Amino acid sequence: MRPIATVHTSLFLVSVAVSTACGGGDAPGQANPGQLSQAPDLAVSAYCAGYGSCCASKGFAFDTASCTSLLRSQFSAETICPSSGVYDPQAAGDCFREMQATFAACSRDVPSDSPCARVCNGPKAPGTTCTRSTDCTLPANGTAACVTVPSSTTSGTTTGTCVTEARVKAGEHCNETCSDAGPGNSTCIIVSPGSTTTTPPSEALACFTNEGLYCASDQTCKPTLGLGTACSSSSVCVTDAHCNQSTSVCVENAAVGSACPAGNECSSDAYCASDHTCTSKKAAGEACASYTECQGACGTDSICNAPISTALDVTAASCASPSVN
Repeated sequence: MRPIATVHTSLFLVSVAVSTACGGGDAPGQANPGQLSQAPDLAVSAYCAGYGSCCASKGFAFDTASCTSLLRSQFSAETICPSSGVYDPQAAGDCFREMQATFAACSRDVPSDSPCARVCNGPKAPGTTCTRSTDCTLPANGTAACVTVPSSTTSGTTTGTCVTEARVKAGEHCNETCSDAGPGNSTCIIVSPGSTTTTPPSEALACFTNEGLYCASDQTCKPTLGLGTACSSSSVCVTDAHCNQSTSVCVENAAVGSACPAGNECSSDAYCASDHTCTSKKAAGEACASYTECQGACGTDSICNAPISTALDVTAASCASPSVN
């Protein structure tokens, strides 16, 4: 049966972002925060140490006292892991070490398998209501997030549902094919034999094309298909390739100026315009009608946003007066 195609935002990195907001990276050689009560101070120390190292590498003076004061006023043990959750001191120590090294390298790039996603394991199962991601139970290999949407009945309120996403390996059961699409975001195609639903599952089992895998129609994770191989959809082809509409074989993506009759044939730096021609993606500030048109994202105002940067953009002013952003 043909897979049902729907694009949604991956949850991998959503959970990571929630956890890493609580700290930077544990100083090399420092013990893991064995007690949750120790974690906030060690997180603050690690974050500021990493940030300070980045500033020093640029020749800027860093105000450690200001950084420490700001963070200590914002984070607590309850922020890192609510009382209903199970705190993992090893994951916390690994998270802080990783984040200090990341900030010291003047980067924000957090891998999807970061230990920061496992600092707190909540009690709530997938599909149940929640108020924050740390409420949700973690899968064995992946992350969990509390996905909230505006309430249709009460203005200003939100409802949340626990959703997990696990990366699966070749030969394992799956229900999604996903592709990393920049920091904190992936696009996924739901594979649900015998169903017409396009609602993302509360327990997503994702094969990632970036890892050379796709979720086949029998819901088994399989290696993506190389150029010249027979195919049924573009999601089964290797990265930078698509399933040719006429020949039903995987072919290399089309360059700017090439025809795109099916709408999905263009290279990563292009989109398929209304005249079915691959056109260079639009820069920040240009008008857009779809997320595929922009180098970054198409905002709610129908204007392209700048691509999300993983660089920690420090200046003399930001180092002299550090902030969390």
